[in-house]
This record gives sequence, C-alpha cells and structure tokens, in this order.
Amino acid sequence: MQVLSQGSSHPEPGTTVHKNSTFGASDTDAAAKSAAGPTTEDTDAWAVAVREATENVARIEALNAESGQRGNSWALPVATGKYARTPIWTSRAQWQHQVRTLLNSPTGTELCKTHTVSTEAAFAVAVTHASLAEGKTGRGVTASRERIANRAGVSVTVVKRARRVLGALGMAVEQERGRYLTTFESMAAEAHHGHRQFRAASVWALISPRTAVTTITAPFTKSRKPSRATLRTAAHRARTAPRTSPHTGGRGPLSPLGDLFFNLLF
Repeated sequence: MQVLSQGSSHPEPGTTVHKNSTFGASDTDAAAKSAAGPTTEDTDAWAVAVREATENVARIEALNAESGQRGNSWALPVATGKYARTPIWTSRAQWQHQVRTLLNSPTGTELCKTHTVSTEAAFAVAVTHASLAEGKTGRGVTASRERIANRAGVSVTVVKRARRVLGALGMAVEQERGRYLTTFESMAAEAHHGHRQFRAASVWALISPRTAVTTITAPFTKSRKPSRATLRTAAHRARTAPRTSPHTGGRGPLSPLGDLFFNLLF
C-alpha cells in the first residue's frame, strides 16, 4: 500500500541552504565568489598597498643616506641649515687644548662652580666627546649620556653638568635634542642596524670659536722622526760621496749634508 507523506525526515541532498551567521551570506555564495577569483576592488587595494610600501622603502633609504647614519644606533638627522650656522673645530688635539685652557681660566672655574662640577670631570667628559666626534669637523657626537658617562668614568648627572659648561664656554652646541622616534624613524632605524629602536640621543657638535682660535696658543707638537727611507738615502749618499780632499769641491764631513746625516743618526 502506498503511503503519502507531507515531508521526509531525510530530504534530498542539496535542497537545504545553510546561512552564514557571521556574514549573513550563504556558504554557496561564498564558495562561488572564491571560485570566481579576486575582484577589481581587491586588486586595486593590493596595488595601492604595494605602491605605498615601495615608496616608504625609497623614503627610508633616502633618509638614512642623507643623514649619514653610522654605527650601531640611529641618530636624529640634523638640518642642513644648522650645519651651515655651526663652525667646525680646528682639530681634535687643538680643541682639547682649548677646552683645557678655558676650564683653567677664571671664567671656566666660575662656570664649573656654578654648575657644580669639577674642572677635571668636565675635561674628562670633553675628551670623551672629542673621541666620538668626526675627525674633520668635530660634529656627529650621537652617543647616549650613559655611554659617555661610562667611558669618562663619571655619572650621567656629571655629563649633563659638563655639557652645560662646554656650551657656556662656546665649545659645544646641541644640534638636536634627544627624543622618542616617530613610527617612520623607527622603521628607518631598523633598516639601518636591524633591530628595534624607540629613542635617539641628542646630537652634539664640538666647535672652535674664533676667540678661542685667536687667543689660545696651539699646543706644542713634537716633530716627527725621519722615516727609514730618508735615513737610507742619507746613508747611501754618504757612502757614495767622493772621498777626496775637502778642498777639491767634494762634500766633506763638515758640509751641510754631513751635518744632516750626523743629526739623523744621533
């Protein structure tokens, strides 16, 4: 006997549509969209992201190249205008001599008392700054206060006070104040040295003002010893000189060349 039913407890497969509760679309629609591939909107968004990333990489490379990054930390870039207004030092040795002379002067002694730092500690900090500066210009001191304090054998507080003294003497100038980096600068720092960096130290320049150059005598420098080539040349000429009477026109032992050779040997 045939039994008629209003429905079946086992419907035919594919007749029921399951709704996606999260997106409000059916699984069938999602599968169809996936099979159709990326839309024009997806392609445009990807192209924009790639273009922006490429532009950022180019900007980062340009920033690191223009700011002359060096060492294991990223330094704050200094504006070209500030460099133009900042004189350079005469040399590392002469700058240290100028600082030593000024610290021992009544003005330097009074400044050290005002800022509660000894002249010896201030000079130790100055020498440490000089060892970290660019040789030709005296610029580019980008080390942290902690590193300078460790190398000078003083505290961070003494470094701060010594810097105030050097600034008051006109021998150093802070070109950029240390601060937290922007997101873009942090990316540039990571591109430079390969690790994350969130802060950068101040950038200092060591200068030799005109008054210090004109009023402070340059330190005495020992004359260099003659090179081996000079000694060999003088010895060869002495050996090959004509061994005749000094009255015949040859260079005798009392001639200028003989005196030079004698001085070079002794």
